[in-house]
Amino acid sequence: MVGTLFLVLGPSGAGKDTLLDGARAAIEGSAGAEHTVFAKRWITRAPEKCSELEMPVSHEEMDAKSDLCQLALHWEAHDTQYAVGNEIKTALAKGRNVVINVSRTCIQTARMKFARVRVINITASEEVLLERLTARGRDSAESCAPLSSPLRNAQVIRAARRVRERVARAKALEPSGPDIIDIVNEGSREEGIAAVVETLRCYEPRPPPRVIFCRDDHADPEATSRLAQALSASTIPSFLSRFAAVGTD
Repeated sequence: MVGTLFLVLGPSGAGKDTLLDGARAAIEGSAGAEHTVFAKRWITRAPEKCSELEMPVSHEEMDAKSDLCQLALHWEAHDTQYAVGNEIKTALAKGRNVVINVSRTCIQTARMKFARVRVINITASEEVLLERLTARGRDSAESCAPLSSPLRNAQVIRAARRVRERVARAKALEPSGPDIIDIVNEGSREEGIAAVVETLRCYEPRPPPRVIFCRDDHADPEATSRLAQALSASTIPSFLSRFAAVGTD
């Protein structure tokens, strides 16, 4: 079966990167980690500004990769180019799930190119986003000017206005569709990470249950064998197996 492509996105202040990093650490250190791939992405950014899952390239190198058809997904946001390579196609074809940190601008392209797509939208209420981003802007302004400086006050006011506009724009552009999974990140960091992990775990492949039959000297051996094979292959509804099986292991 083809794997699922998870597109993880969210507005600034929602905590997307924090939850994604935490989920990756939790899954990669647990049993079944081989079912999920956290894809690295190419990015036109300085190396010192790249995260562990980002590989810096120049604009010219990115264009060359695109011309050579080496990119499975390619998008741009805030004057920066991003892309993931064709290795994700190989992983998906082998039944592995692939998780990518993306921008909403590439959702429609991914839906058209891949068979199984789920969009994990990490978000928060407008009030929470405003509070988080305002605090972030205030910290930045205070680091640039003395606390009593008129310049500092002006910087805080301008930052607050930009934050309000940014949050309103982000909420207006939140994705929609039947493949959207919303995770509202307003609790603790641990709660948010657990929600992402649980979502990804739901799509991991699971082997069919093994069924144990009790011995019946009067049963037809051929019929019993056929029924066991059918149950193991999950070819009949699961509720019927309860009537035929003694237990599962």
